[in-house]
Amino acid sequence: METQSYFKKQREAILNDTQRKQLFKKLFELYANSLPIVLTKKNGDVICSYSDEVEETAEKIRELIRLRDTQIFNANKLPV
Repeated sequence: METQSYFKKQREAILNDTQRKQLFKKLFELYANSLPIVLTKKNGDVICSYSDEVEETAEKIRELIRLRDTQIFNANKLPV
């Protein structure tokens, strides 16, 4: 029962973290405000991608999200 409570506490901490929400918002806005590069293949398939600058910025934001997740997990560890 204690383990379930622990996981519930961690989940709530992750989902309610303001800093984490802001990072996801920043990531969404980066892609929403960037113009994709569109390539059309001969067979009609369309491939969309973003500039290296956009992808590098996105990766930095994702790294900050992973770092924040680690901080939250560490702050809500199961007591030893």
